[in-house]
Amino acid sequence: MGLTVPVALVKRKLEAEQFMKSQLKKMLNEDFSTPTVIVSHAPLFNELSILSPKSKSYKSENSCLVDGLYEIFKKYNVIGIMHGHHHIPASKGREKYVDFAGRKIFVVCSIYSKMNTGIDLQKLINSSMTTKQVKQPKLMQK
Repeated sequence: MGLTVPVALVKRKLEAEQFMKSQLKKMLNEDFSTPTVIVSHAPLFNELSILSPKSKSYKSENSCLVDGLYEIFKKYNVIGIMHGHHHIPASKGREKYVDFAGRKIFVVCSIYSKMNTGIDLQKLINSSMTTKQVKQPKLMQK
């Protein structure tokens, strides 16, 4: 599922997160069981980003502020996040798992400096499915 935050909201953090919340609720609707991977241009917030806090691009104020977003991740079957934006050296790692809203979620950065070969998400999806009894993910388009 693709999620794009309007550029006009980037500097207005709370409004941006309210927008994310409303869009995710609208797209997920009443489907609580389908495994879902959210794809966004930039990380949604620090908790769901590959970017290291040691990076000069890291902004400490980009943490999740809206409790409703935690609730969405608890309620729906979001198994992973894929973002771009930061050109992270592949040597820093392609993916990681984070504990967010009481669940284990994979996070992938799709853009690497001097190496953009893509990544096979099937391994991450399979790993997520072994920890939860869920059906295969479906692709959703907005």
